[in-house]
Amino acid sequence: AETYAPEALRGVETALAGAQQEIETQNERFAIMRDYEEAEKMLTSVQEMATKAREEAIAKKEEARLEAEAGYQAATEAAAAATAALDEAPRGKGTRADIAALNAALEVIQAEIVELASQIEAEEYFAAQDKADTLIASAEAISEEIQIAVETQARILSKRQNR
Repeated sequence: AETYAPEALRGVETALAGAQQEIETQNERFAIMRDYEEAEKMLTSVQEMATKAREEAIAKKEEARLEAEAGYQAATEAAAAATAALDEAPRGKGTRADIAALNAALEVIQAEIVELASQIEAEEYFAAQDKADTLIASAEAISEEIQIAVETQARILSKRQNR
């Protein structure tokens, strides 16, 4: 609940503290004057709140898991698209270093995707979502860079043919 339903957990903790204070208040009273009825009502309410907090945490954890898995899938697809784009990248004078750098960047992305899968397996869903977003952005940047190179080469070839 602390990770996935922190507000609900704080509500439970606050209500429990109130119930405990009521119990302490009654414990300090003279024995025949004690009345724990209010404390019992408060504790019943705490139990209900705790059950709701648990249910909320379970639902939000499942939602985070699904989002992390979708992020993993999207990152894998973005990396595959970037790899395919790199395979089609223009090759020629002066491109060897650029292609090597992009290839190295894609290898890093692939290694990070493996780590992303480990984070999901370890139920580190929020960290996995963040990593997936970063990997998607990196893979898309590589694809865009390659697309710009393809378009530039096409313009150059078109100008050469028009001469």
